Amino acid sequence: MRKVFYVCLITQIPVLCFSQSVLKSTVVSSKPVLVPSSGSSTKAPVAQPSSAAVKTKASSSDNTSTDTFEVVVVKKTAPAGLDINYLPLFGEYMKTDGQLLEDQMFISDCDRNFKNRSEASDFFAKMAWDYLSEGNKNLAVHRFNLSWLLDKNNPDPFWGWGVIEYQDRKPQIAAKYLVKGLEMSHDPNVSLMVDLATVYISCSLEKSAPEDLTKANDLLNKAMALQPDYINTYMQLTIARIIDNKLDEAWDFFHRGYSISPEEVSVDVLNELLIRAPDPKGIFRKPD
Repeated sequence: MRKVFYVCLITQIPVLCFSQSVLKSTVVSSKPVLVPSSGSSTKAPVAQPSSAAVKTKASSSDNTSTDTFEVVVVKKTAPAGLDINYLPLFGEYMKTDGQLLEDQMFISDCDRNFKNRSEASDFFAKMAWDYLSEGNKNLAVHRFNLSWLLDKNNPDPFWGWGVIEYQDRKPQIAAKYLVKGLEMSHDPNVSLMVDLATVYISCSLEKSAPEDLTKANDLLNKAMALQPDYINTYMQLTIARIIDNKLDEAWDFFHRGYSISPEEVSVDVLNELLIRAPDPKGIFRKPD
């Protein structure tokens, strides 16, 4: 799966405004999913599994980030008329007896149709990523909720909620979800690490916080060591060096990514580099 999302960075340094190709680097489609979907007020029916649709759980790297966030459920019920199905973690509201009964019926139904709850959780997480790739955030949130309900140790829902919050220009909240997903993962997943680093870059710009940029660089360096041919890592390292005004290093990272896969580098990042400094290798030049 290939997931590509776009965000325009507006910073306090001169004219840094370009698209970042990121979050979740393995979305099913390359179409941008920036505009919020119109959303449905009707609860979507639960799909039945097919053997071809169940994916292997996407697990992630070790705990590179020093942040720890606890998800605490708010001990109050939702306001009347609020559909918690379309809020991450069901809005962290305490559920009514009727909602708890619906959950139990859903879980029982999955127990009959899947080999185990982990497989069922993966199935609904895959559905959520598919909806998100189509731009339907509401249904994506709902399916991530169902995935979490089935397996609270599955990192995919937290990854997905983080992507959605990032798309909605809430990098601080996005970071909390992505950090949680990273903490819950076991095997290295460079894609998630780079996504979290990208969110930290946005946090650093939003708060003018150099410590967030340091966290991003730490994650990106580890991702580069784990998977040296992953292009998004080099693009984000380039962006981080542009922010730090280390343009020689920015060009170096861009060229390293370009040498691996020319067709995957970001044209927007390249244009930003050319605005700020000429290519030391003379390969790229501003258009006449």
